[in-house]
Amino acid sequence: MSPLLPQGLRELLVPVRCAGCGAPGEEWCDNCHRHLTGPSRRLRPGVLVPCPVWSVGPYSGPVAAGIVALKEERRHRLGAPFGAALAEAAAGLVEAGELLHPAERPWLIVPAPSTVEAVRERGFHHMREVGQEMARYLQQASSNGVLGGVTGEIVVAELLRAAPHRDAVGLTAEQRRTNLAGAITCDPDMATQLALLAPLATSPVAEVVRPQVPTLPHNVFSHWEILVIDDVTTTGATLAECFFALHHVGMRPRGALTLASA
Repeated sequence: MSPLLPQGLRELLVPVRCAGCGAPGEEWCDNCHRHLTGPSRRLRPGVLVPCPVWSVGPYSGPVAAGIVALKEERRHRLGAPFGAALAEAAAGLVEAGELLHPAERPWLIVPAPSTVEAVRERGFHHMREVGQEMARYLQQASSNGVLGGVTGEIVVAELLRAAPHRDAVGLTAEQRRTNLAGAITCDPDMATQLALLAPLATSPVAEVVRPQVPTLPHNVFSHWEILVIDDVTTTGATLAECFFALHHVGMRPRGALTLASA
């Protein structure tokens, strides 16, 4: 079956199977989801990332298959269970004292970027989808029990851009760092919009859109609990570049959280 067929038509012609194990009937089964439950673990990436890095589970088995399905098979509905997994992990970090509760300090969730070519090929930005689902899950704290049943302000901001760069498969940590050096940048206009939005935000889950304000206010991001999210941590090169891109415009991420570590 051609992957170029519209998603709806593919679902009519091809029976739904779990992306992790192939079991029929659902996109992501409970058995596979168990691989994304439990406390996240602190990583020590090969490339220095100037903030804590946590991951939910290892990049293997159903988790690896699911991430590949999300990215390469355009199974965007996997954003919901993957977002829920990151939400549960983030809530666990709050309980462990690693992150402030969003009721204490509003959260800014920043998805790691994909190149324009990758987004065009997939038809969607996979980590933006995951981030939005993560925020929705956290906002349902009273019904699903995360965050002690209490929520706060959560904003998902697609702030980062990735320039075309060499595929990182097979590269060492140092080669990945060199490959990505300067490739990830933060859109200052969108950061400005975020700065102006912050004191006025009333929607529990907001998505920042491209603004018209050209300048960046000084030192206005200290009240945000900033969390970068990505699918897989390999060497930490991508997360390091995300950190430096945000830091360049005055933001200091509290940490980075990924679905899996390789």
